Amino acid sequence: MNNLLKISLFVVFLLTSADVMSKDRDFSVSFGNVNSKTLSFEVNNAQNISLFVYNDNEGEIYSEKIGDQNFISKSYNLETLADGTYYLVAESDYKIEKYKISIQNKNLMVEKTPVSEITKPEFTINNNIVKLNMEDMEGSVNVSVQDFFDNVYYSETKFSKDGKLSLTFKLDPKTSPNYIIAVEKNGNIFSKIIALK
Repeated sequence: MNNLLKISLFVVFLLTSADVMSKDRDFSVSFGNVNSKTLSFEVNNAQNISLFVYNDNEGEIYSEKIGDQNFISKSYNLETLADGTYYLVAESDYKIEKYKISIQNKNLMVEKTPVSEITKPEFTINNNIVKLNMEDMEGSVNVSVQDFFDNVYYSETKFSKDGKLSLTFKLDPKTSPNYIIAVEKNGNIFSKIIALK
């Protein structure tokens, strides 16, 4: 009975630690005061974050890469931009957040909640075994595995279970030295090239 209790507590500890670690790697964006056409915001846990400003036609206006910092404060002067809709996009290795910015009559308004938030798939590679994990997932994704010659070895629509998806692939180096694992959700495609040695 004591061993069962110890094992149960250990499992709870591991699950709690994993949940805390996954939250620690996620960045968060918060917006300060918006003055005329200056956008001020802060990013917490800015680990390898890229920031982009796009226009409504998905044309990139500005981009920058932020290294490993716990906290950054940014201000972008959008004074030269015409009236219209723009987007601030923050992207890390784990997720992408997109915020809507509207400029009307020289006034800037920003929606402080993301119009879209995408959690990226996570790949763990050990020799020829590849594990694909996705957290905070809703609905379904299309997963495919192919080589550089477009030979498809796997293609299925997968649904999350309790917000998670976990798949394991055993890739054969005799069949192909390189594979592409693609995950598609709502038109967004994330691909990982696996080079087997």
